Amino acid sequence: MDWVLGKVVDQSNCGASLGNSKITDLVFADVAVIFAESLEVLVMALEALHEEAKPLGLEVSWLKTKVQALTSPGPTPTEGTNSTRLSNKMGKELESYCSEKQRNKLLE
Repeated sequence: MDWVLGKVVDQSNCGASLGNSKITDLVFADVAVIFAESLEVLVMALEALHEEAKPLGLEVSWLKTKVQALTSPGPTPTEGTNSTRLSNKMGKELESYCSEKQRNKLLE
């Protein structure tokens, strides 16, 4: 899994900056967290993950995949905020990857 995620990081330049450090991913057994600072980078990382895992017989479980938008501390997101817009845009980006049921599960 580390090798696959290394390829994903190289191809998508994903990661989140924390001060002078950049966190790209976290892995435990068969669970992975990919950090991205924009939706475009996240989509590139998911595409790379799908393509790099496939030849090894690994598949992304879209039903188990979750997307979470992290923002600065503040009020809980409401309709029309960045988190909602991100979920709506992410749903459109995922149309080519998974069924409507899978997309809805991802974005709940």
